[in-house]
Amino acid sequence: MQNQKRLLWVDGLRGIACLLVFLHHFMLSFYPATYYGPEKESLLFGFDTHLSLSPLGFLINGNFWVNVFILIAAFIPAYRIMTTEDKDVKSVGGTIILRRYPRLMLPIAVIALIRFVTIVILNHFSLNFYGFQSEYGFVKYMFHAMVICFFRSDTTVLGPLWSIYYIFLAAPLAVILALPARKSNRFMPVIYAALVVPFFYVSLNFLPVVLGVFLADIRANRLDKCREFVMKRPRRAIVPFLLLIIAAGCYLGGFPSYSIDSPYYSILPSVSGLPFYVMYHAFGSFLLVLGLMLWHEFNIKSVFLCKKPAQLLGRFSMGVFLIHSLVIDFLGYYLVDRMTAAIGSPAVAGLLVLVIVTALILLLSLAFNVAVEKPSEKLCQKIKV
Repeated sequence: MQNQKRLLWVDGLRGIACLLVFLHHFMLSFYPATYYGPEKESLLFGFDTHLSLSPLGFLINGNFWVNVFILIAAFIPAYRIMTTEDKDVKSVGGTIILRRYPRLMLPIAVIALIRFVTIVILNHFSLNFYGFQSEYGFVKYMFHAMVICFFRSDTTVLGPLWSIYYIFLAAPLAVILALPARKSNRFMPVIYAALVVPFFYVSLNFLPVVLGVFLADIRANRLDKCREFVMKRPRRAIVPFLLLIIAAGCYLGGFPSYSIDSPYYSILPSVSGLPFYVMYHAFGSFLLVLGLMLWHEFNIKSVFLCKKPAQLLGRFSMGVFLIHSLVIDFLGYYLVDRMTAAIGSPAVAGLLVLVIVTALILLLSLAFNVAVEKPSEKLCQKIKV
């Protein structure tokens, strides 16, 4: 019970992350200069262009927040493995792995079905004004949703599902990587650091998995030493130190995913055509979560991640993650065009629609949690090793 309480901040962070992924896709759709920078026309008096290059861009940097998702997806099962009694390790590890696929697949299949049916209805009544189509017939489309997107990065069903491949594999990989760290070993940080190297050649998007397991090792095996080290320092020095860690994570998280010509990041090496931003976002997510974890563990102050709004958002974060693209595609574009025609300003229209679709997405996600996620969870609870 204590562990569950102490991990409430993780649920809150997951909720905030899903909301900011939605914000990223909304801004990309209606304020493209926030992503493409000077290549696109500014609609917000240059602020959107500046945001694409500024460290403040971490707030709407979708790739960074997806890295946070992947890191958490590795951190939670790894921590469970590291803190489970020896006699239960096989059972707990096997259960985590077996439940992973149906826990993700069932909600994704429902969203895929809704999207396919919506397109069919819109086409039938000639209401598909923006030409959204399914690339495949129903059977192949659902096969992509229920199988393909779990074993390769795939956007056939829905754009954000490119990350499901990494989020899905994060759990079994974390279980395997966590086993050697079940006993406190001073060499594990060196081992995890060495494991980072192969991912430069395999896929940098798996880097948060290793970092998430390392974070679990810190919490499971090294937290007392961290606390002992920190408590020897004046309390007034602890807060700035933790804020510095969090700020460093946010700074790396703001590294532009598209334009590399940012004066704010000229000190960081980057090469055109190479995904350096993925590496920076991975390490940024690690520093952010590390800072928040230490902040919570050292009981500095109560953080908003443990408050009811963040907890509620975390509870239906998957719904927000899956539903927001449907709302943007099938309603957001239509509302922005109508409001722009009415008031003459696409910038103002976009902001008004942002308020409307945010409220709608939250309501739909709550309903999705009740109608789909909770039954799926109950079904998955029956899967045990």
